[in-house]
Amino acid sequence: MKTKILSILALLLTVTQGAWALEGSGTAGSPYLLKTTADWTDFVNGVNNGTYATTACARLMYDISGTTYSINKDYSGTFDGNGHSIARGSGSADIPIFPTVNGATIKNLRVVGSFTFGAANKGALIGNATGNVTIENCIITANVTYTVTGTNSGGFIGQLDSGTLDMRGCVFSGSLTAP
Repeated sequence: MKTKILSILALLLTVTQGAWALEGSGTAGSPYLLKTTADWTDFVNGVNNGTYATTACARLMYDISGTTYSINKDYSGTFDGNGHSIARGSGSADIPIFPTVNGATIKNLRVVGSFTFGAANKGALIGNATGNVTIENCIITANVTYTVTGTNSGGFIGQLDSGTLDMRGCVFSGSLTAP
């Protein structure tokens, strides 16, 4: 009887753990599919802790609202918002969606909400960028406020340190306030 109970528990744990795995392989041909807020959180935490490569590709399949999570490594993959949005949650409005990127492509994403930055090199989408970065068909509908002067900051991106920025089909539809 104990063996059967242990086998059932092991099977339940295996099924439950498998339910959290992201669909896709993280490549350009098979990006991770982010279908829920929990998937977004798993993807961000996975890139941050090394479970997923910083080059991982992902496609958003769901609007994300109230998130406080951002990738805090030099993201260099392709992130396809697929026409969906990411909205910042309270307590994280001073962090861009992608604080640092290195040769990343971010496309088809909407960013909404309010951001207040008290430091340099911040934008609603990207803080610091290096390498050949592409931002395509993204819409920022946010109120972006800077509380310090003399910063390299903007609505989309804070600063391009080196490389090139290819930005096309993008719209900033919000407010940008600086002292």
